[in-house]
Amino acid sequence: MGSLYSEFHYETGNTVSQEKCAQLLSQNGYNLREALIQHYSGSSYSSNSKDDQGKQWVILGNTRAGKSTFINTMTGTQSAEVGKGFGQSTTSSSKAYTAILPTGQEVSLIDNAGFNDSRAISNSDIKDGIFKAIVKGNSKNTIDAVLLFQSCQTDFFSFQDLAKKAKQIFGPSIRNQLVVVFTKHVKNPEFAKEGMMECKKLGLRSFLWESVDISPYSMHRQKSSLQEFLFTKYPYRVWEAFSFMRKVAEKALSKQAMAPRLVKSKTKYFTETIQEVQTVTEYKTITQTVYREEARGGLAGFFGGTRTVTDYVTSQIPIQRQILVPKEVTRSRVEHQYIMPPLHQFIAPAKRELLQKLY
Repeated sequence: MGSLYSEFHYETGNTVSQEKCAQLLSQNGYNLREALIQHYSGSSYSSNSKDDQGKQWVILGNTRAGKSTFINTMTGTQSAEVGKGFGQSTTSSSKAYTAILPTGQEVSLIDNAGFNDSRAISNSDIKDGIFKAIVKGNSKNTIDAVLLFQSCQTDFFSFQDLAKKAKQIFGPSIRNQLVVVFTKHVKNPEFAKEGMMECKKLGLRSFLWESVDISPYSMHRQKSSLQEFLFTKYPYRVWEAFSFMRKVAEKALSKQAMAPRLVKSKTKYFTETIQEVQTVTEYKTITQTVYREEARGGLAGFFGGTRTVTDYVTSQIPIQRQILVPKEVTRSRVEHQYIMPPLHQFIAPAKRELLQKLY
């Protein structure tokens, strides 16, 4: 099992926690391929996952409702063109902008053409544009909120039609993500108050937002309040995006299989027993017989008589010889293994290739 975890971490570039790795493998019957596809398709998202992934808010509304100004305020740039006339939206297709929330978390703001645009953009075109914006920049493939922009500098409520349109685009289950955002309410507070009461009757959540007549400190507090207000543990899942990212993962696996193998060199250490030649010295005891003459005793000795006496002398003689002695030694050898490059290297190229077919 440990080896399967190691393979998963290798394929994903060690970007997945051990807990998440175990969960993915378990959910897929310890099939590494399916676990990797689930990870890269984003379908492993659960309400119990840590809230460290980027947020994604879809922005819908009529032209001149304050959508572009909201985006510029959130991003601190002038990326979104603010309209001046009437009839045609400044946004012709869905486009994603990245903003940093007060907590430091990223949020992707997906802007769309105004619903009352004179070019009469269809629901399917809007849905297709949102889908493309999601798969192009967000692997989470979920929508945390759909913001329905209602300007307070008008004489009619459009959010009912916006909510209806959002349900036609995403389906009835998107209702939990719908939030009516009343813009320019400072100049027409009565309109905002009446609109929020109407939202309450319809079971829609609402939020007051001001982009112009507001101090920097109040803007920071407003952003924090909005982030807290839009927090959800159960984001809307964009199944078309999951399906697309599954194709990306499968395409990446195909690219990986055809890629040249990498040579992984590893030094392996091992011990073995050898026979070492050693020289040992042994001592042999020998006894030698030594003869000597000594004077006889008595009269014979007086006249110079001698006799032969035998002595025995013991000594040790060193003898060297070679023997074989077993000895353990540590040796090493370099082993070469041919492996596939990690899967994560092929995700971006596969995604780019499939995205080109969408446009």
